[in-house]
Amino acid sequence: MIDETTDALELSLQVRKDLKELSRFWTFRSFEEMHAASLFYEFLGGGMDEVITRFELLERSIRKEDYKTIAGENWPIYGLVNYYDRLLDLLRKDQSGKMGEDMDLIAVEKWRRTAGLYAQVVCHLEDR
Repeated sequence: MIDETTDALELSLQVRKDLKELSRFWTFRSFEEMHAASLFYEFLGGGMDEVITRFELLERSIRKEDYKTIAGENWPIYGLVNYYDRLLDLLRKDQSGKMGEDMDLIAVEKWRRTAGLYAQVVCHLEDR
């Protein structure tokens, strides 16, 4: 059996790493044209620092196996999955399929996949 706690912590670390990478792209013109930062706020209900802080709180709750807190909060992971879905839609509409120097459809698909897996694990932890 796969250890959900270990998986959740590994996924959370990767999601936070992906978020830091994402924030680097917000300064590129094509990203600004898509209003990526304002969409982020809309889907996640806060700015990058606030969202990362919420992920850190979720990680602490997972480490403590505090399932009551995990189940009692509205975690940003679900909004992040929706945000990545929207970003993918926007990228697919763009002629080049690229933003800035290195961000492309494949990168966002990877971020989306990781966030989706993390959302599934968090959902299981909420049900404990």
